Amino acid sequence: MKAVILARVSKSTQDFERQVTELRNVATSRAYEVVEEIVSKHTGDTKNENRPDLQRLLSLASAGAMQTVLVSEVSRLGRKTFEILKVLEILTEQGINIYVHNFKIDTLMPDGKRNPVGQLLFMFLSERARAEQEDRSERIKSGIAQARRAGKPHGRKEGKEDEKVFLKRHKKVVASLQLGNSIRATMKVAGVAMATVQKVKKLL
Repeated sequence: MKAVILARVSKSTQDFERQVTELRNVATSRAYEVVEEIVSKHTGDTKNENRPDLQRLLSLASAGAMQTVLVSEVSRLGRKTFEILKVLEILTEQGINIYVHNFKIDTLMPDGKRNPVGQLLFMFLSERARAEQEDRSERIKSGIAQARRAGKPHGRKEGKEDEKVFLKRHKKVVASLQLGNSIRATMKVAGVAMATVQKVKKLL
């Protein structure tokens, strides 16, 4: 059976290697052939249509490139319930299973039929991911409001980041582009968003 690994982290300082390693081990234990590893770094509240990683996943699904998707947790597919469930429905209709590692659930049974327990738990976890994102946003807003009341600086510093500093911060992107790799390939290698790669390419 062919599988695709989907890994995502929210902050540029985080590393998705742990997710990928764990999912590779799952693929090995289940005798899956991993045809592609899709990795990215961006916030979970980014809309589906603005996520190159998710669009790539759906493109592979439409092409019939895999039979299962491996993710470390449901929130890797997004934070908004309706968007996560939309992905679930698209993949289910195409006969593609989603394996969620932290709860070890499958959305389809071995015969390809819907797994009622797995899909129910998947929906519950989707709603929990949304609630956690809302709680996080509320804490951030509360912190900003408190900082304002205390007269403390908050948010990003004014002015644009120096171009040399920006390029230095994205050395992997620079190196990949200089090797002649495409924007999509560079996104995968460096684990950054398309906008970042495009900006680096423009500055080179």
